[in-house]
Amino acid sequence: MMKKNTILLLAGVLILAGCISSYFSITDSKYIFKSDRIAVVSGLDDEVSVYLAGELSRELDAKTTFKVMPEEEIARSVPGYPVTIHGPWSAAYFGIDEDYTRTDVNRIKIIMSKLDVDYLYVLWAPSVVRSSNSIQINIITQLLEIPSYREIAHSSYYIKYTAVDAFSIDRSAKNHISNATKKAISIGGSKNMEDAVRDTTERAVKEIIEATGKGKPR
Repeated sequence: MMKKNTILLLAGVLILAGCISSYFSITDSKYIFKSDRIAVVSGLDDEVSVYLAGELSRELDAKTTFKVMPEEEIARSVPGYPVTIHGPWSAAYFGIDEDYTRTDVNRIKIIMSKLDVDYLYVLWAPSVVRSSNSIQINIITQLLEIPSYREIAHSSYYIKYTAVDAFSIDRSAKNHISNATKKAISIGGSKNMEDAVRDTTERAVKEIIEATGKGKPR
């Protein structure tokens, strides 16, 4: 029985570790950035994706030499923003089944035509997984350039933090909460969530700096 439990535990660890592919992966190692003008947008119109895209945008602006378009300017320029963009996955449940060919590039072209930037960094948070003692927000991103609309980089990772109110929600929501909402993530406690978001966003931007060389001088 102990051996069986150990095998199951190791399997669980491997599955969890496999959820993170990278915080930022350049798809063409020889690619040279020709501009610094970039906008970070939410690929979904829910509060969680918008919030996380905003945090990433602010961290990029603070730590890199990218000229990051402010969220307020994006909202003024793109009618109805945030809007839903079909994202690069075949399924999003306990994790994300990545498929970077499935992105709705036509919708992205419309958005990019409204923004005076050369790169669009899209962030989606398509699922939130709820366990008895933690909450995991699954994230996937793509960086595209104008005017080719080709993918320059992508990533898939998650934000996980401790839930402080483990049994106060109904049974149907205990294992999985799809179409993430503010109510779903607030169960973990705002402090826990904010700390986890801050830590993960800093890690993501650190990898962006390492991959692009666009860190601000210290």
